[in-house]
Amino acid sequence: MTINVLWRGVIYGGQIPVTARIFEVKLFISEVLHVPIQPDKQDLTWAMQFLRDELTLQDYQIPPYGTLIVLQKIRVTIYESEGGGFYYEYIVYDGISVRELKAKLHADLGVVVENKVLRMGNTDLNDHALLWVAGVEDGATLYLIECHFG
Repeated sequence: MTINVLWRGVIYGGQIPVTARIFEVKLFISEVLHVPIQPDKQDLTWAMQFLRDELTLQDYQIPPYGTLIVLQKIRVTIYESEGGGFYYEYIVYDGISVRELKAKLHADLGVVVENKVLRMGNTDLNDHALLWVAGVEDGATLYLIECHFG
């Protein structure tokens, strides 16, 4: 059957058996469709649900030309420049916004993010930007710093 795959705003299409396990679909995405993400760094969603590797396209009743969404998992390290150099390591999807990452820090660990920005290199990241659009890649180091308004 033909499936479509959406990654970073681009749709890829190809033929794969309806009996293919989700892990095989991930291999197909990487090796045949040439989406540059290793299978272990992918999560696939369809109809608002995450797809489990051991199940098949048929198990999820995905129709021909159904569109799967590829989410890329990345590891980021976030340092608090104030407060003794505390740092946090996270596995997140590169399609979340900078604001969502800050909210996750606050919700999970109680980190105060109000009036703070995430900085990568010499650049303050826009809260509305998606991580991949802002250039945040797997293994990135970010700094949570006090925001000084002019």
